[in-house]
Order: sequence, then C-alpha cells, then structure tokens
Amino acid sequence: MANLKIINPNGTFLVVLPHTGSNIPKNLEHLLLNEEQKNDYDLGSYEVFNQLVDLNASVIYSDIHRYIVDLNRKRNEAIHEKDFDGNKLHIQKNNQKELILSNYYDQFHDHINNKIIELNNNENDTLLLYGHTYNVIGKKNTPDFNTKRPHFCLGTLDDTSANINYINKFENSLVRLTKKYSFSFSKNFPYKGKSFYLNRGNSIQSLQLEVREDICQTKTDLVKYIISESVKELL
Repeated sequence: MANLKIINPNGTFLVVLPHTGSNIPKNLEHLLLNEEQKNDYDLGSYEVFNQLVDLNASVIYSDIHRYIVDLNRKRNEAIHEKDFDGNKLHIQKNNQKELILSNYYDQFHDHINNKIIELNNNENDTLLLYGHTYNVIGKKNTPDFNTKRPHFCLGTLDDTSANINYINKFENSLVRLTKKYSFSFSKNFPYKGKSFYLNRGNSIQSLQLEVREDICQTKTDLVKYIISESVKELL
C-alpha cells in the first residue's frame, strides 16, 4: 500500500512514527467531521525524527490519518469512536473496519515485526524509538487536559520498556540538553509509552519521545540536534 513508508530499510535500529500521517483516502473522507479533526495528527514529527537515518536508523511511518486507523493502539482499539476533544467520529461498519485494519494497520505492524526479528539477531542493545509530537495544551480526552505540556517527554513505561542503564543514558542526555537550551522536560507524563514489542528479545530496547509541536515548527534544527545527540548516546 502507498501509505506505508520505509526509509533506509537496512538500518541498525528502528524509528517508528505512527501518527505522522495526514492522508485521508477519498473513499473514507466522510469519516472525519471537520477541519480540526483533519489537522489532529503529529505535526512536524517526520521533520524532527527523519534525520536519524543519518545515524543508520530505519524509519517506518505511514501517511494515513490517525482517525482512519490509529497505528499506535492495539488492533482492537485502533479505530476511534471519538476524537481527543470528545466529539464523535463517524463509525464504520464492521466489514469496513476489517478492511481498513488489514489494508493499513496489519501491513504497518508486519513490517515492524519483521524488522524486530532481524534486529533481534544482534548481540548488542538495539533501539526501538517511537517518535511523536503533541499539542501545547492537553486536549479533553488526554491525561493532562487543559495543562501546558513540557517541550520534551520521555516515555519508558515507568522504566520497564528498556534496561535502566540504557534509559539513563538517553534521559541524562535529554535532561542536559533541554536544560542547556531552556526547554522543559518530563518523564512518563503525560505519556508513558507503548508496550507492543516488549519481551521480544533482550536486545530490543523500546523508548518513546514526545516533542511539543510549537518548537518543532519554530526551532526545528535545534530539536533535531537534541534528538540526534541523545540517540548517539545509545549507539
């Protein structure tokens, strides 16, 4: 399917961008109700994470909109009934849901699975980084509703998504660099990360990084630098 994008498929670690897509297929345009919903994706996430291919990352992303299918959810939760403001989305019929899941969700995760199997053959720790951007203020159906968010948020599932030494290297770099450039930083709030591919072998170390959308647009090069320098600590 044209929605699936893979940059540098032979990379030595994996970067997954599940919400970078804004594409709404013509035959599914009726599922979104308004322009605000159409703009509810991880704005700028591709721009601040794609440079990790220079460090030999494989970057996997999709151009499909999260309200068509959410690639960062379990399969049975991947089709939303409401947006982040609590507004209802048009609900697909069951046969249409399954077609969307098989065309978009399954293909996306099959490629991640295959890459993890390949990387699991390594003896060294291997990074699986989920890259996201988020709004400045938490929306209604989020853990931090109506609260101003930190510029950077590291998700480690309360330090269970990777070994602690690995987490500490990444966290220490982020803390040092965000402080140096007067950005705010938090860990595991508002988002802790995902657990899709945990326990898939001792070499896979999974981390999630959220970056606030405003600095992705106004300070793009600096954000890219902070991300790249922190990832270097793990390579």
